Amino acid sequence: MDEQLICVLRRPTGLAALVSRRRQEFVRPRPVLEDEAELLAEIDPYLEEVRDLGTDRYPAFADVRASWESLGRISALDAQTLFHVLHVLVCTLPDGEAADIPPLKLEPSLPALQPTAAHPRAYRGTKDRPPKVKRMATVDLRPHLCVADDVNRLLTHLAPFLPEARALLERADLSPDQFPDLIDANGKAIDPYLQYCHAAGDRSVHDLPAKFRTHLLFWLRGHARFSAPFARFWQT
Repeated sequence: MDEQLICVLRRPTGLAALVSRRRQEFVRPRPVLEDEAELLAEIDPYLEEVRDLGTDRYPAFADVRASWESLGRISALDAQTLFHVLHVLVCTLPDGEAADIPPLKLEPSLPALQPTAAHPRAYRGTKDRPPKVKRMATVDLRPHLCVADDVNRLLTHLAPFLPEARALLERADLSPDQFPDLIDANGKAIDPYLQYCHAAGDRSVHDLPAKFRTHLLFWLRGHARFSAPFARFWQT
């Protein structure tokens, strides 16, 4: 039977493909009463299924799957991590706001060592050594990409690495020019998916109706006629 990919979903348990499969030929139904409306589902020729985003079945998303797997063992918050985060956020959509995920806790980045009265050369060229920096414990960021607040917190923390990550984005056929910034003038994180696909990064995909987000938005990427109704939705 014919099958159509509807959306690539991200869930705390992994990436998934939402597909529509034609299970039978359409047969015009007899008229039904209002209290028999559930009978229509039985003759619906299409069936929705959620499947694992296996690279054998969906090879076009192999690189996205690789980025997702890399985010399962992050030991440094750097340009490479930012690339993987943006890669996943731009190519997938949240299935919903994940519950029971502990808030993401990130330690503030340590400033670069600067010259001081005691160490005018900032330790360079001396026998003294700066205080040891505590290494970051390995963390699985994948569940946190399903929580809006954690995504914003992570983007705010990684934003300084955007210039360095641009080459990695370009190598993955993602236009760096569509990520002019990750933080707006008010210090608020910009939604990468809406910014990249619809130039509407001041909004959040998590605020869109669930069915619209998971069943229509994926195939409206960059659609020129989408901007006007999209703007009207936020005004309602």
